[in-house]
Amino acid sequence: MKKFEKFEEVYNYRKSLSNTGWLYIKYDDFQDLENAEYYTFEKGEITPDDMIETDDDVVPRVLYEIDKTITGLVENHIFQAIYENMEETGKDFTLEEKIEALYHYVEEDTFMY
Repeated sequence: MKKFEKFEEVYNYRKSLSNTGWLYIKYDDFQDLENAEYYTFEKGEITPDDMIETDDDVVPRVLYEIDKTITGLVENHIFQAIYENMEETGKDFTLEEKIEALYHYVEEDTFMY
């Protein structure tokens, strides 16, 4: 399991994320993605037997044991694609714009850029 303390950490690591799997956060952290803790797993690190079904999601048991509100935010490959699309514009984006693009995808299921 890999844990990131803030958005900027996971953003800087994005190209090294496994193409499979998800980024997970605590439910309350969704209100402040800049300072949220993010969790992910390397390919093969967890199996379907390691997952637990909650009222809202299916999450890794190890994360559920840390915090009962853990939830899947976005698939790793989608997280990578959000920022690949932004890079293709050739513009420089602020940290706030990068976070807004993530909110937009999670809420609208479409890319902002």
